[in-house]
Amino acid sequence: MHPSRTVALCFMGVSLLLFAQLGVASPLVLTVPTLVQLLGAVVLLLGSLYGLVQYDEHPIVTEYGPKAYVLIGASLFWFVALAASIALSLDAI
Repeated sequence: MHPSRTVALCFMGVSLLLFAQLGVASPLVLTVPTLVQLLGAVVLLLGSLYGLVQYDEHPIVTEYGPKAYVLIGASLFWFVALAASIALSLDAI
């Protein structure tokens, strides 16, 4: 798989978990932090969709090098942290 598509898929997973966290982890109340998280999730999702579609013309990364590994590792760390946060909030319910 092209490294740019891999990075875009990782970003998409994080954005979907950000959306899920808004609805699951806490009651949806429109506050500034909630709106910032919602805006961030939308921007990250749109960016990842653009990266998936335009990976040939406008790649995020061109090869599996340090930049790709840092982006993949950071997004996977963020993914695991969000998943753990959602799981812990579900246990509290």
